[in-house]
Amino acid sequence: MKRRLMVLALVAVLVAAATACFLLKPDEDGPKGQDEQRDSEPGRVEDRVSQQLVEVFPQKIGYEWFYSGFAEYGHRMRLDNISGSTESSEVLVYEISGEVDDPSGGEAPGDFSLEMEYVITKDTVTEKIIRGEKLIHVFSELELLKLPLQAGTKWQQKVEINGKEQELTAEILSAEAEEEEGPVIYRVRYTVPMEGMPDGIYVEERAFAEGTGLIHYARTLGEEYDFMFEYFIFQPEND
Repeated sequence: MKRRLMVLALVAVLVAAATACFLLKPDEDGPKGQDEQRDSEPGRVEDRVSQQLVEVFPQKIGYEWFYSGFAEYGHRMRLDNISGSTESSEVLVYEISGEVDDPSGGEAPGDFSLEMEYVITKDTVTEKIIRGEKLIHVFSELELLKLPLQAGTKWQQKVEINGKEQELTAEILSAEAEEEEGPVIYRVRYTVPMEGMPDGIYVEERAFAEGTGLIHYARTLGEEYDFMFEYFIFQPEND
């Protein structure tokens, strides 16, 4: 019981630290706002971004993700819109809103709402967190996937940690169907130097399933812990 309380307290501290230390920058059949985009730009937005990357994520407006994990952590998200970017004709933006679970039943202070985007280009998917005070994610902007979608693909990204620029390295560990007739699963590891982490390296791992997107998330907690914080996608039972 004492260990469980300590872990819950740790998660709360991690959420607060992520907010302070890392710079946080109705069901429909199709995306909103793309008719205007198609009139003003030659060709469809979908034709100027990677279709292979698009197919990693759901296509239906109103799609919902439910996640549950360690120490009573959980959050849910909803795909509100898919649209072209006003800044570039070669970008597709998945607009997402949601909420982080409040295990206190409303007694905890702070904003549990969630707003983020998946930005897809001709070769990259980037997660951008617009609002996520209680979200356990560390980086406000992270390049999740990059072509080619195959084991061994690596890339680097500059990130800011405690006011200092660091180079994050990402690698696709595997890209295969893990069950017979199942979707292709892309497993990715992200690493970056960080004080207070085992061997001075922060490690994050994510798994993406074709047609669903993110299905598993894991990250190091600190050098004194011999396990990773994790959450998984789940399908809530219908009442």
